[in-house]
Amino acid sequence: MEKLHIGEVISYLRKKHNLTQQQLADKICSREYLCKLEKGAFFPTIYTIDLLSKKLNENIYEFYQEIERHNDMETHLKIQQINELISTGGDNDLEIRKLIEEYENLPTFKTGESLQFIYYSKAICSYYLDKNYTEAIDFSYKGLCVYKKDFKLENWTEYIYTNVELTLINLIASSYCRCDDSDTGLSMYYEMLKYLEKYLSRPLYDLHSTGHFYINLYTNVAYNTSNNLFSKSEYVEALKIVDNAINISIRTKYMNVYPSLLKNKFMILYMLQDYENSKKYYNKALIYFEDMLSNDDLKELINMAKEKCPNLFL
Repeated sequence: MEKLHIGEVISYLRKKHNLTQQQLADKICSREYLCKLEKGAFFPTIYTIDLLSKKLNENIYEFYQEIERHNDMETHLKIQQINELISTGGDNDLEIRKLIEEYENLPTFKTGESLQFIYYSKAICSYYLDKNYTEAIDFSYKGLCVYKKDFKLENWTEYIYTNVELTLINLIASSYCRCDDSDTGLSMYYEMLKYLEKYLSRPLYDLHSTGHFYINLYTNVAYNTSNNLFSKSEYVEALKIVDNAINISIRTKYMNVYPSLLKNKFMILYMLQDYENSKKYYNKALIYFEDMLSNDDLKELINMAKEKCPNLFL
């Protein structure tokens, strides 16, 4: 197959968003420049790719790299299709399973990253849809072993992983916590936090270029770790984990998990009998729940606080 040029990817994404060349080029470059770029006359600068990515709200270079890894646009689009269905949740349960079954029998999904993605999709379905955590662990291991035949939990932190592989490792940890082996799961969570912290020490521009994946994973792992520590009444350690994640959320301006971290913080402070600061963070959580989450989430937060933290309302 002839090597795909990044200009073809830009053209595809532009048409996907129903933009003309003039509309996409506006305030970035001339229409003539974009036309030549899409035809593959030259490779754009990183600065131009960044500006076009922001306008399209798509990471062009990451999209291009994914296509290169899968060797063709069609395979990449099939993977993207399943990913989009997974991101919408359980409403598409049957459609997700049907596509996985259809695609895993195609020759292009028998090896490499495409095969790994099939295991990833099955692990996601097992964990979130079926609540079958033993099966989720099994599929996650199979996905990790596509490229790392000797993958073992004992030394997993010694290697470098793709985003999909880190997600599979997180699924293993979460599954252990769900199937009555919380010690193994919690140990993995701690290892993941340390592993990810080296990426979060990068300058903010570098963090932005990763698509916030590491920040999102770190804050979610921190949230789950604090939940497990809370259930074991290890409140001081749980508070330390939550505070680190809150600080990273603020520093990077990545706030997706921030409301849940605030909820955990006021609950932990309450158990430590620091009612004044617990009340402060409860009020802060109310603001962010109201701004970022649904009314049902807000009501659930209020009812939970009234039931478990009655001293906040005296």
